[in-house]
Amino acid sequence: MADIFVSYSRADQQKVLPIAEALRARGWSVFMDVRISTGERWDQVIETNLEAAKCVLVVWSPVSVGRHWVRIEANYGMNNNILVPLTIDGAEPPIAFSLIQAEDFSGWDGDVDHPAFV
Repeated sequence: MADIFVSYSRADQQKVLPIAEALRARGWSVFMDVRISTGERWDQVIETNLEAAKCVLVVWSPVSVGRHWVRIEANYGMNNNILVPLTIDGAEPPIAFSLIQAEDFSGWDGDVDHPAFV
């Protein structure tokens, strides 16, 4: 199972993949739902990986803030004190998550030494 469970909207996949790859390059194992195989029950795969993760990295975007499953995954992370939120594209976290400081990744250029990534 992965160290980091990444919660995001599929619409943001091309922006989130570089973050996941940078985390992998730093030695972390990362789960994203792109690795669910044909025939697997995606809800069971999500639940199993979510429960096994050491942290839930939620990527809040203008799209993901309205996604039901992203909110469920973020809620799991918040309730278990393992939520690490970040924002892209100027998004504000949903009000239920606004008391947890999110890192602004809007200016992240892929550099693993960038202050937002560090």
